Amino acid sequence: MKIEEITQFLKRGNFSTPQQIREIISLLKDVYMVPSLIMNQGSILYRARLINDISEIRDASDLSYTPSKNNKSYKRASTPDNTMFYGMSGESYSKIISGCLGEVCDCFRNNITTHKHYKVAIGIWETTRDFTLPQIINPDGKNRSDAFDNTLEYLNYLKLLGDKASKVVDFQRLISGEFTKQVKKEEGYWISAIFTEWILSLKDSYDGIIYESVQSSDSKLINNHCVALRPQVADNFLKLRDAQLLEFDYAGLEVIIPPPQKILHLFCKII
Repeated sequence: MKIEEITQFLKRGNFSTPQQIREIISLLKDVYMVPSLIMNQGSILYRARLINDISEIRDASDLSYTPSKNNKSYKRASTPDNTMFYGMSGESYSKIISGCLGEVCDCFRNNITTHKHYKVAIGIWETTRDFTLPQIINPDGKNRSDAFDNTLEYLNYLKLLGDKASKVVDFQRLISGEFTKQVKKEEGYWISAIFTEWILSLKDSYDGIIYESVQSSDSKLINNHCVALRPQVADNFLKLRDAQLLEFDYAGLEVIIPPPQKILHLFCKII
């Protein structure tokens, strides 16, 4: 099946099962590629988790990925029983924290006006080797990340395709839209999750995938990236450097978030 036919099939939607998407994406084979980003050793990733009480954080694993046995739904870049470590990187602490809160706190996404109390535990992780991450970019250049602005690798690839380039761009545009759209039902994650599953199956050297955060709706939050890593990569090549607790009240007004409390000492020896 030609890539333009795959694009049209996915655009039509109305899938009764995710397996239909899996079968059609598998037909891409070697006719499609994405540019890769190298995340250098020593890079910092932040992972946020909503909690009810600090007692829920007993060790570092509670700030890491959801165990595969507990991952029973499709998410942006993961499928049932196939978990991923989700984290965020960016250019400044304040922007990354704002992005993390946008990912896990519904008040920043749904314009909630009723009072709600939030407790957010944040793990701060360091990469212990370079990571190779396929990028989900907008081929039209409408990226909020400087790193995703039509990378040279991708543009050179398009030149090699000649007349087929526009068809590959159409597919890339569709995939970019799947990663950056707001999702209300689990089915909305089917394409992005299965595409991630497929692209990571192509090369063992791919450590995960990187894409722009759709939840970071604040226009000032540029250069925030969401990273989804294979669990074995997180286990072996991420090191927990710090852990913090952010606690605040939201009542539909401007939110003042107090300085974070350090909580690493409560459950883990200082690294």
